[in-house]
Amino acid sequence: MGLEVIKIDENDEKVFEFPEFEIVISRNGNYLLCEEGFFIIDGLENFKKFDSQYVILNEEDKFFITEEDFEKIKEIYIKYV
Repeated sequence: MGLEVIKIDENDEKVFEFPEFEIVISRNGNYLLCEEGFFIIDGLENFKKFDSQYVILNEEDKFFITEEDFEKIKEIYIKYV
């Protein structure tokens, strides 16, 4: 019995963990996942500046992130999307 070869598609899901949430980048769609819910990310414009932080909305909830976390998300988005 030989070793099984597993092919990994470079377009598969990439998960970036933050203390309060995760950002998932995949060919099937990008999203932010947190205790408050699931937030689809079509682009960086989904994050709206709100005072000294950013907010992202879905149909039922909103989630606030720091400017520092937004800058990290922006770097991830630019690099992988």
